[in-house]
Amino acid sequence: MSSESVINNFKDLNSFIESPQGKVLISKKLGSRYYKILISNEKFCVIQKENERGFLSFINPVEEDVYLLFEIDENGMIKINEVYDEKKLFREIEKIIVSNDFIFEDTVNFLKKTEEGKKILENILNQIFLKRVKKTRSIEKAMEEIVSNFEIDSKIVKELDVPLNIQKAYFEAFKKESAKFPAFSEKIKKFINEYKPDREILEVFLKKQSDLITRDFEDLAPDDYIQKLQTSFFGLKRYIKEIFPWIEVDEDIVLNGIKNQLYKFPDKKRWLDAVDLLFKDQKLAFKYKVHINNFFSMKDIEKKIPDLKKAFTGWKYWIIKDILKNENPHENFGEEFSYIFSDENLNIISEKNNFNSCFAKIGGTSLNFNSIETDGKSYTYSDINWALTEKTMTSVIIKDPEDIDYLGKKKFYSGKEEILIPFYRLYEFDIKSDEENLISILFSNKNCAESMIHFLEEIQKSENKKKIIKEEELNKKQEEEIATEAKPSDSFYLEKDDKEDIEIDLTHPFSEKTLDVFNDEEKVFGDEVIEESEIVESDEENNSLTNGSSEEIFGILREKIYALNKFMKRIFAKIIIDYAPHTEIDPEESGILLNRLIILVNNVKYKKNPLIKIIRKDKNYFIWGDGFDEEVISMIKDEIKKNREKFV
Repeated sequence: MSSESVINNFKDLNSFIESPQGKVLISKKLGSRYYKILISNEKFCVIQKENERGFLSFINPVEEDVYLLFEIDENGMIKINEVYDEKKLFREIEKIIVSNDFIFEDTVNFLKKTEEGKKILENILNQIFLKRVKKTRSIEKAMEEIVSNFEIDSKIVKELDVPLNIQKAYFEAFKKESAKFPAFSEKIKKFINEYKPDREILEVFLKKQSDLITRDFEDLAPDDYIQKLQTSFFGLKRYIKEIFPWIEVDEDIVLNGIKNQLYKFPDKKRWLDAVDLLFKDQKLAFKYKVHINNFFSMKDIEKKIPDLKKAFTGWKYWIIKDILKNENPHENFGEEFSYIFSDENLNIISEKNNFNSCFAKIGGTSLNFNSIETDGKSYTYSDINWALTEKTMTSVIIKDPEDIDYLGKKKFYSGKEEILIPFYRLYEFDIKSDEENLISILFSNKNCAESMIHFLEEIQKSENKKKIIKEEELNKKQEEEIATEAKPSDSFYLEKDDKEDIEIDLTHPFSEKTLDVFNDEEKVFGDEVIEESEIVESDEENNSLTNGSSEEIFGILREKIYALNKFMKRIFAKIIIDYAPHTEIDPEESGILLNRLIILVNNVKYKKNPLIKIIRKDKNYFIWGDGFDEEVISMIKDEIKKNREKFV
C-alpha cells in the first residue's frame, strides 16, 4: 500500500472526486479512465479500477484488485492510499470509521455484500459502541449511551444478524464511578431486564456499592458501625431488587467493608457482642462472627510467619515429590530408596491479613490462614501431626552436598573395583493427617526443621486456645438459656396425657419405669408434645429396624434432626462428633444436662428406637447409635461434618 497527500481546495471529498482535477488524478493513479465509486461520503471515498471497455478489455484486463482510498487527514489535506487487497481495504476502512466514531449508510451497504465485510462491520459496530460508552464519566451516562446506541444500531443488527456485545458495554459501564444507589430511568430499567448483565459484571457494581455504603461510617466504633451497616445492607438489597430483580444479594459483598474497621478497633469481644446484640438476621450474624473470628485468628498467625521464614532461610532444603523403593539397593550404593525432588521452593505470598487467603506455598501445598491445602483437600492445623527423622544419605541422592553435615565415606564394590561414596546427615520432616502424608521436606540443618516444628506448634496452640474459649462461651450460653427456661424445681416434666404428669427427679439415677418413658413411649419436642396420632402403633413394626433400608432410616432421622431448634442441634452435633457410637457416656463429664438429653432421646428416633438412649447403672449414662447399623451411623456423622454451619 502506497500513499500521498494533495492540497484540498474543495468543500468536501465528493466535490473533489467529481471535479476535473480529481478525475485526472484518479485516472493517472489507476492507469485507466474506467473505475467505479464504491463508497463516497464526507469522511472518505473508495474507488475501484475496472476493465477497459470493448476490445481493450481483452488486450489489457485487470488482473488484480486495485483500490484508491481517499480521506481528509488531520491537517486538512486529501490523503490518497493505493490498496491492492480487499482484506487490507476492509481494515483501512475499519480504522477510519472507528477513529471518526461514525458509520455511513453507504459503508454498511458496501461491507454487507461479503462475509468478510460482515465480520468487519461487526467489529466496527462493537468498537464504536464500546468507545462511546468508555467516553462517559458516570454509570448513569454510560447506561444512557448503551440504550441509545442500541436503538440506533438495532436496524443493522436485525437485518444482518450482526451481534452487539452488550456484556462488554455493561462491563465498561458498571466499573465506572457512581453515586450510592444510582438512579436509572424506567427505559433503562426495562432494557436491563430484557438484556440482563452477567453475574460477574454485576459483582463489580455490587462491590463498588458495598464500598460506598461502608465509607459513610468508616470511623464509627463497632456497635454504631454494625447498626449502620445492617441498615445500609437492607437498603442495598431493596435497591438491587428494584433494578436487578432476578438476583439475590449475597451478604458476603459487605463483609469486606468490616476489614478496615477491625484494624481500627481490634477488640474481638466488642465486635462479637455488637453482632449478637444488633443483628436481627441470624444467618448474616453468623457470617459476620465467622469473619471476625477468622480475622483475629489470621492476625495471630501473621506473628508466626518469621518462624516459617527461618526454617527455609540460610540452609539447603529439598521438597520431596516422591520416594521410590529400589529393587536392588546394591546397584544404588546401598540406598534403599530413590528420592524425587521438586524444583519449587517456599513462596511467601502475603504477610498481610487477607481473609481466608493463602500466605505461603511449599511445593504443591498451600498454607492458608486457617488450613493446609494439598491435592484439593483441606486440613485444619489442629488435625495435623508431624514427624522429624534423622537420615543418612549418600551423594547418590544428594547431588550438591555443599554445607551439608558430612559424616565420612562408605566403601562399595563394583565388580573388583572399590568405590568410596560420601555420606551425609539430613533430616526428613513429614506433615501428616490420619497417616496420610501431606508434605515431606528434606532439611540439611536440624535447627531449620525445628523452626518449622515451632511454627506449627504455635499455630496449634492458638487453635486449641480458640477451641477452649469457644467451648467456654458455648457452655456459658447453654447455662444462660437453661436458667431462663428452667422451672423453679430441679425436675423435668413429661406430659404423658391430659390427665397425668410424670415428674422426674434429675438428681438421682433413673428408675426402670422412668427410662421406659424416656426411651420408648414419649415424644417431646422442647415444650411441644407430639400428638399421639403421629406415633406408629404396631409394636412389631416399632421395635424393628430390619424392615427399613439404611437410606430410609437415615432420611427419617435426618428430618427429625433438622426439626430441632438451633440450641438442641448444637448439643446433638457435640454428641455425634465428640463421642464414639455404642459407648457409655457420663453426662456430668460431657457437660450436657440431662433435661437436654431427654429432649433428644424422645425426639430423634426411628419408629420407637431412639438414636440416643439413657441407661441406668450406678448412675445415669447415655449412649448413641445403639440398635442402628454402621451405615446409618456413618451417614449421620457425614451429614453433620458436611453441614457444620447448621449446627453452631
